[in-house]
Amino acid sequence: MAGGQAARPHFTGMQSVATADDLDAWVRRANAGEQFTYCEAPELIRGETSMRVTALEREGLVRPHRARREGGGWTFFVVRTARGCKREASPADKALSEGATDLIFRALKRAANMGQPCPTDADLARGAGLVRRQDAAWRIRRLIDLKLIASEVEYRAGVPFRVVTIAESGKSTLRPSATALGRTPTLSRSGGKAER
Repeated sequence: MAGGQAARPHFTGMQSVATADDLDAWVRRANAGEQFTYCEAPELIRGETSMRVTALEREGLVRPHRARREGGGWTFFVVRTARGCKREASPADKALSEGATDLIFRALKRAANMGQPCPTDADLARGAGLVRRQDAAWRIRRLIDLKLIASEVEYRAGVPFRVVTIAESGKSTLRPSATALGRTPTLSRSGGKAER
């Protein structure tokens, strides 16, 4: 990493670390030479994001740097290289280059990674800055068509709950508990119009 003298011992302001997911989304969209700050702290905060930076550097997609912050400590950032920027984007990459679709996909991944219930279409629309829940619904169908996610509907007491599985990780959003009702849930392999 580039850098100069040691950082001052004090640090003012809030420490921050971007998620590895945010970093990956930026790498997909960034042009050569663009910068992305992934950590501001007295020292590099080691974790999933710093490991992802190392992996992306090995692939030749980014160059990591650091610079002293005005309030002490360091700003850690990466610069996008030209590698991989000229290739023809896959259908999945094209879909995820659209901001709202990318935000919805990341929200679904987050819910699956954390074992949370699947967000509703209305929640996803709000989070992606969309006006109507239908605008989120067709983006979910697009993610299903591209095989980035699988969606099924599980019913509990006649109420439908969407369960999404992320193809890349195999992780799923939380399933409603069937044991509380003493019966086995019914599964539907439909595209998932379930709303909670």
